[in-house]
Amino acid sequence: MNPTLVSLRSRDFASSASQPGLGGILPGYGYFDDNSWGYGFEVKGEKSPHWSGSLTSTSTYGHFGASGTFLWCDPSLSLCVGLLTDRPFDSFAKVQWPALSKAIIQSLR
Repeated sequence: MNPTLVSLRSRDFASSASQPGLGGILPGYGYFDDNSWGYGFEVKGEKSPHWSGSLTSTSTYGHFGASGTFLWCDPSLSLCVGLLTDRPFDSFAKVQWPALSKAIIQSLR
């Protein structure tokens, strides 16, 4: 997360929950009572299961798409992880993405 490409103010604005407590659907995962989004990124918060895995903090933010790609950043770990694929998002992601995230985090401990 260092060096930065955007100001910390812009990052915080894009990654802080803009409507805390607003329920909604996280594609592929279903309904959450608090489906927080910032002005740009989905915010993990208390969502479980979550596509960034169980070892990322509640302050994790990111985005994933139908093309099977993702990017998440966890300020508490000072870590961002991105994955580019050519496999459309489907059930593989619910298994493989958290496993990949876990392996990366564990390798850095």
